[in-house]
Amino acid sequence: MPHVFDAIPYVPFIRKFDASENRKISDLCSSLHSEAATLQSCIALFDHASTITDSIQKKRQNHTSGTSPEVEREDRVTRSWPFIAAREALSSLYNFHWALKELSSVVNESAARERLPNPTGVETSLNNFEKRFNKALLARHAASHRTELQNNVEKNAHKAALSSGPILKPKGTALMMSDCLVNRTYTGTRKGELLKFDVTWENFVAVLETYNEVIAFVAVDEWLPPSN
Repeated sequence: MPHVFDAIPYVPFIRKFDASENRKISDLCSSLHSEAATLQSCIALFDHASTITDSIQKKRQNHTSGTSPEVEREDRVTRSWPFIAAREALSSLYNFHWALKELSSVVNESAARERLPNPTGVETSLNNFEKRFNKALLARHAASHRTELQNNVEKNAHKAALSSGPILKPKGTALMMSDCLVNRTYTGTRKGELLKFDVTWENFVAVLETYNEVIAFVAVDEWLPPSN
């Protein structure tokens, strides 16, 4: 497993497709790089914010009155940082997925596709990414449109039964969750679904592995000879 703070390898300019495809593919790979790097920063910010939160709790415990104006000012500013990091992580994941879909489409439509050592490699990476992050991509909508969703509880509340976890409820009972963060899990409800995303380095590594796979597929040095 790569170290989570390692620099993400940058893709060289693509030269093996035709001119317009080279530019599109290079731009999309650059977008994948940018979003993966942003996700890396978001999770690092989440960790940093959690450290500050723990520090504030210790300051409260050590203060004779249980609090102080300085501690409360610090808490007021920093308490939202984990939420900001989680929401931005979801946004980066969503944008990474968009660029990956576009890249798969460009490669699949290219006349040079069959000369790739693995013609379906990008498409396979896309499918695997969507399987892993399907609910997280939907959680991005819950995070980005949380105010809008809260104003239509009937449409967006979760009504199925919950028999495990911190919240238990029978079927039919409405549960509306918005911008909820428990430990490292961000949760929101949208269109009746309970949508979650874990703000973890494991998820970042999964995105990084997808990025590295895709770059290897489109920036290869050895191409198969033309079929004709």
